This record gives sequence, structure tokens and C-alpha cells, in this order.
Amino acid sequence: MKQLHIQASSIIQPDSDSGWDRNIPPRLKRRDPRIWHMAYAATKLVIDKGTDTPRSIITSTAFGALDETGNFLDSIYKTGFGSPRHFISSVHNSMGGKLAIEFTIKGPNLTFCDGPNSFASAIAACSLIEHEFFPVLVVAVDESIELLSSLRPYLAPECAGFLSSDWREAACAFIIDRNHSGKTPRIASAGP
Repeated sequence: MKQLHIQASSIIQPDSDSGWDRNIPPRLKRRDPRIWHMAYAATKLVIDKGTDTPRSIITSTAFGALDETGNFLDSIYKTGFGSPRHFISSVHNSMGGKLAIEFTIKGPNLTFCDGPNSFASAIAACSLIEHEFFPVLVVAVDESIELLSSLRPYLAPECAGFLSSDWREAACAFIIDRNHSGKTPRIASAGP
């Protein structure tokens, strides 16, 4: 088991922070989906707080870009064709790729979509990253859309429980390092 250290952290909760999107460049606001905006805002905050630039990125999401997936499937149903933009945005690892491009992170880029275990899987994957690719940016993000509320009564009990009434959308980001000053918060990571 490896000891990893939290160099910096941030959280974005759109329903409780009205100015959460103020640092997103206008070009991204025009084109990118809302879940990407949340991930970008959390990443920008954590990179501004951190002392070292991340060399790799791990993103995690339980559901991915649901709104974009819904838009893509709706357009297929209505017209027989899906929008390439909605398709690209609905692919789970495209968010990590976009963050890597925006923040010039050139090392490994992994995405975990493992339901309620997504964040834990991302942290465990840090133990797989070679030392030269630390610090690692770990981003966890999920959005809440109307469709989730309407589907909840029809889901399996485990899934419906995960989407309980106190479930809130958010994005959090961490810069994780192996080096430490002795006083930074630590997490244990056990990979495969």
C-alpha cells in the first residue's frame, strides 16, 4: 500500500455557489457541455492552489455526461442521425482529454466510470502511475439532470439508493503526490 499526499483540493457545487463558472473561458462556455464546465472549474481552482503542475490526470464519474448522451440519443431517435459534437462529449474519457489539453498535462490520462466506486478506483489507480508522472490530478465529477429524477422509481434498489434525495452534483479535484512535508493529508492507495 502506498501513501499518497494531497497537495491541494477544490470542490465545485453549482447549486450552492452561484459564481462557480466565472473562471471558465468564454470559448469553452460556448461549446463544451456543463459537466465539462464543472470539471474545468474544479481543476482550475486546484491548479491555482497547488505548488506543482500535474504531470498526469485521472478522471472519475459515476454516470458521465448524461445530458450529452441524452441529446445524442434523442437526435438519433428523432432524425436517424446523431450529432458528432454530442457523441464526442458523451464519451466518458473525452472530458479527461479536454482537461489535459487545456492545462497541458502530457502524462498518462485515465478515466474511471465505476458507478459509486469511481472515485475510489481513481485513487487506487494512482498507485499504478510511475513516479516521474507525479503529481497526479484526480478529478471526480457528476451532474444531475431531470432524467435522473424521473427514472429513479424504475431503477434497481441499489441504484435508486445511490440517487437518494440528498444526492447533489459536484466536481472535486485533487493534486496527489508521493512527496510530502509530513503535515499534508494522506490517503492510502492499493492498486491491483
